[in-house]
Amino acid sequence: MIVKEDEVFFNGVCDSVRNIATKMNKRRKMITPGILPTKRIRLTIRNINKKEILKISLTWKLLKIIIFIVCIVCFAWQSAEFFQIYFTYPTTTNIDITFPDVLNRPAFTLCNNNPVKREKFCAEYPHLCQKPNNLTEFCIKHPHFCKNNVSNLVIPKLGYYANDSEDEVRRALLQIYLHNISQDGADIWSWEFPFGFEDEEG
Repeated sequence: MIVKEDEVFFNGVCDSVRNIATKMNKRRKMITPGILPTKRIRLTIRNINKKEILKISLTWKLLKIIIFIVCIVCFAWQSAEFFQIYFTYPTTTNIDITFPDVLNRPAFTLCNNNPVKREKFCAEYPHLCQKPNNLTEFCIKHPHFCKNNVSNLVIPKLGYYANDSEDEVRRALLQIYLHNISQDGADIWSWEFPFGFEDEEG
């Protein structure tokens, strides 16, 4: 009896060992040849991570495309609304030009660099004025001086159409300017001889 029980126990142990061996063989066949189990696990994890990354990137690209399409649609809709309103109410410009018969003074201002009038200068200093040497040519070049009677037309002795007395004329103008500024103040059209001018001329 003891021998039979030992044989049964031995046979059971052998069967369990065989089962374990067969399972180990199956697992070895499943493992990739030449790769350790730890390396195989790492590769599997990497493959899973790549798949997840690809899924995330595809999802993000799809989301960006959807947002871009929505922006284009909104822009097109707003542009259509704007042009519809713009062409519904066109802009018109009315230009009205009037020419009044009477202009209120001062309607315009003429500026002259020379504040001394020719008539007053020649009336105060007749010895520094004379008739133009060539009256015809002078009137052609300066017609505004020859609108009225030219028999009494005189001009200062400056330039081409009169005898050259530029120094004396400039001295007289300088005296007038200095006299107006120093003594007359705002009265810039005073034509009295400045003090000492007659002595200098004499």
